[in-house]
Amino acid sequence: MLTLSFGKSTSPRYNNAIKLADKFSLVEKSENVITVTLPVKEVFEKWEHFNTLFWMVVDWKETVLSYEGMNYQSHIDKTRIFYALQNSHWKWMSYVEERISKVYNTTLEELDISNLDTQNIDDTTADLLIDLYTFNKE
Repeated sequence: MLTLSFGKSTSPRYNNAIKLADKFSLVEKSENVITVTLPVKEVFEKWEHFNTLFWMVVDWKETVLSYEGMNYQSHIDKTRIFYALQNSHWKWMSYVEERISKVYNTTLEELDISNLDTQNIDDTTADLLIDLYTFNKE
């Protein structure tokens, strides 16, 4: 599980950050802190939103990124986790593109996975795809 928490900010982008946080399924709002809790699967599915939100809040004073119970507060630590997730996301997308191209007998050039409707993939199947990809890469 991944958690991104950020506090109130004087940044003009604070309201945009709240709107982005609301795009995720597990959002807790207190008076001073917004906390977004994300399974890695949801990070992959909503990568564009996560990417934008992360870079919007990464350097705010109270921003904390937590992964598997470890809290990261420095810019370097938070970005290392981000880049590891980004790398995994790219590899997962490449794996899915390759698998789909084989199933549908098409070339990768003809396939645009960004148009794939992931809403039709149930949670169990998506989790299995992620687990299979992770297992095969290890």
